[in-house]
Amino acid sequence: MQIVKNEDSEFLNFTQAAALLGVSVDTIYSWTMRRTVPFYKLGKLVRFKKSDLIKHMESLKIATRGGV
Repeated sequence: MQIVKNEDSEFLNFTQAAALLGVSVDTIYSWTMRRTVPFYKLGKLVRFKKSDLIKHMESLKIATRGGV
């Protein structure tokens, strides 16, 4: 599978997704098994859309007490 170079639709493998999020590959595997991160599956092939991962992480943001 060729990685699409468009920033919004770039698909990543486990290693690339882990690097993007600053976590281990084992963590990405764990999150995928628990379905806590969005991913695409084609047969046994698993890929992560870069923009989906970024949006997902932004949705986990915890507001500060100051409201910022």
